[in-house]
Amino acid sequence: MVKKPIVRRIATFILLCLIVQVFPVGVTQAEESKAYSEAPTESHLVSNGASVNVLNGMVFHEGDPANLTDGKADTLTGGYGLVDFYVDLGRKLPLTYVNISFSRMWDGVNTVYVSDDAQSWQQVIAGSGSQYEYIKDTAATNGETQPNEFGALLPEGTEGRYVRISTKDWANFYELRVYSSQEVAAPNTDYSEAPSGLRIVSTGAQVTGYNGMKFNDGDPVNLTDGNPATMAGGLRSGRYVRGSGPQA
Repeated sequence: MVKKPIVRRIATFILLCLIVQVFPVGVTQAEESKAYSEAPTESHLVSNGASVNVLNGMVFHEGDPANLTDGKADTLTGGYGLVDFYVDLGRKLPLTYVNISFSRMWDGVNTVYVSDDAQSWQQVIAGSGSQYEYIKDTAATNGETQPNEFGALLPEGTEGRYVRISTKDWANFYELRVYSSQEVAAPNTDYSEAPSGLRIVSTGAQVTGYNGMKFNDGDPVNLTDGNPATMAGGLRSGRYVRGSGPQA
């Protein structure tokens, strides 16, 4: 006959084994918090002025996509249907926080990805706006007519040069803000003279308009003729494309 103390020891051992299986050592059972967050105190905004690029055939409407990273809370752009785009931060950085200021359609699935090459993407955050995951105003009930903000702390160790956002179709935005623990020096925008020892390579280069641009007030070759007294300009919005030319 088995003695009771031995039976109790066996029962206790079995119970401990079951507890370890259900609650493994070192694993937190609490669910991940998906509440809205503000940017960490020691983080730095690194997305101002970042270029904005589309994926999967997205088309922007209602404003220039540059409005997303112009640092202004009152400029707007959005997706003409599909919303899937990314910003180029210019270099790989440790990333801590993402904020999206929505004009409308915040109530879809809002997903943040990062990448080092804009080809291979790693999903780091996803939240359902309709469930108010990472959403600031939880009293808002109409995603189409009520603005709102998405604010999420990124997992520790997140790094990347490119940050991609996908949201509900037809979403409109005021601003996208990406933060890093690393401060990035602002570019020097002061006027500068050409460094000594360099030479002009654009004299005589061909000048061509695109996006429907039409030149006026002079021949476009005036732009590269080396004569500061001759002039040319654009009759419509457009950009200059500089062709190859003889080196001086």
